[in-house]
Order: sequence, then C-alpha cells, then structure tokens
Amino acid sequence: MTDPTGGLPQVTPSWTPPPPYAYGYPYQPAKKTNGLAIASMVISIVSLVGMCSWGPLSLIPSAVAAILGHVARAKLKRKDEQGGAMALVGIILGWVGFVVSVALVIAFIYLWNDMRDFFYIPIPEPTEDPGDGF
Repeated sequence: MTDPTGGLPQVTPSWTPPPPYAYGYPYQPAKKTNGLAIASMVISIVSLVGMCSWGPLSLIPSAVAAILGHVARAKLKRKDEQGGAMALVGIILGWVGFVVSVALVIAFIYLWNDMRDFFYIPIPEPTEDPGDGF
C-alpha cells in the first residue's frame, strides 16, 4: 500500500477552533398585555372614527372606553402586565370623544328647536263651513 498523503509530512493547523457558544441568559417570556387596555384603546378609536357617521350615538362607546381605561390602569398597578400606554390612550380619547359627543347633542337640540321655529307654518283654525250638509 502506498501512503495516502503522498509522503508529505503531516501539517497541524496554526489556529485553534473557537470555543462553542455559551448558553447565555435564560429566555425571558414577554409580559402579558392587559386585555382591558387593548379594549379601551380600540373602542375609543372606533368611537371617534364612528362619530363621523353615528354623531351623538358615539357618546356611549366613548364613555365605555374611558371607564375601561381607568379600570385597566388600576389593574396594571396591581399586576405585572403591559398596556399602560394603551390604557392612557383609551382614557384620553374616550373622554375627548365623550365631551365632543355631549357638545354635538347640545348643538343638535339647539338647532332642532331653532329649525322648528324657522320652518313654522301656521295651521288655520277650522271654521264652520255651511257646506252641503254632509
């Protein structure tokens, strides 16, 4: 048999391979996001966008969003969850939507009364008609 290296001397590498990677820090699971905070933000945005089509009917969802935001902030103080900014957005947009909706209701009532006076058509009093006896 012949030598597979062809008679050449064995060469050792001049570098050493890097050590294997260390495990590092253990995996930290992400904090859970508070569902009430998410609901507060979504409902407040929907009520503000819906104000264009619903008008004063967005009064109820705006109030619900603001209350949910307050409840979410209270729960976030007790639990280790995320969502403080979403709850704050829900509170701010909810109360802004509520105030704008109340202003719309007041404006609609004022304009309705003003419009009723503007388009007032007097109805004549019925008079006795000698008519033809029917």
